[in-house]
Amino acid sequence: MHELAITKEILDIVLEYAGNNKAKSVESIDIELGQLSTFDEESIRFYFEYLSKDTVAEGAELIFNRIPANAQCKKCGRDFEPEELFFSRCPFCESTEYKIESGDTVKVLNFTIKE
Repeated sequence: MHELAITKEILDIVLEYAGNNKAKSVESIDIELGQLSTFDEESIRFYFEYLSKDTVAEGAELIFNRIPANAQCKKCGRDFEPEELFFSRCPFCESTEYKIESGDTVKVLNFTIKE
């Protein structure tokens, strides 16, 4: 169900830009999907197809770019790739206190429009 909300946000961003630039259609959308993101690509595709019907984004290709997660340990200060969002440990000092630096978000990176 979270995919419906994030897909609507993605579509709103694209449609606003497309409208401001008088686009006839949106051909593709590059989406950054963090490794720790809980969003499912197939669900986003499903909801996008439904939500974009009868808009300039209908039929646009969704291109997902998975990016690895990065965290910084609050105890030893070293960077590492966490395996999970909430239950990882620093591989250097075993601390469970860390800050996620990247890899937990969804972003529209770029999209191609036809004017």
